[in-house]
Amino acid sequence: MLRSILLLSLCLVACNRGLPMRNHGRPATENTRLELAAPETWIVEGTEVKEVASYYMVLEAGLQYTIDIARTPKSPVTVDEEAWPFIKFAFETKRYLRARIDAYEQKDVSATRIGVRFRANRFEHRQDDPTFVLGISEVRRRIAEDSSRETK
Repeated sequence: MLRSILLLSLCLVACNRGLPMRNHGRPATENTRLELAAPETWIVEGTEVKEVASYYMVLEAGLQYTIDIARTPKSPVTVDEEAWPFIKFAFETKRYLRARIDAYEQKDVSATRIGVRFRANRFEHRQDDPTFVLGISEVRRRIAEDSSRETK
């Protein structure tokens, strides 16, 4: 009886197509999405924000830490402005470094990019969801610029 309950629960979990792909210890390949953390609530610039998910994606351009936010941007023009506080928060709290992934035929690859994807529907991934991505060196440069403006 216990065995059949365990088998049934395993089947239910395995059949849930809403879960992101997981690596299971195998090297990641191009466009593999690796789940990192369950949905969280972040406090970004004093505002509580429900985060849909955070995960790594193996892309040709590098390993990307992506944050999915359950809201739409105010306008297509402001996507970068609205994404920046989340990118800065992920960088400053080192959330983008939570894991190292085996990818590109190497072990323990760190994220080289941080991205934010805005989603109107938290259960649906669409190719045209507004997204903004920065490389880690660009994130460092912007933080340095922000700091120099604050000291003036």
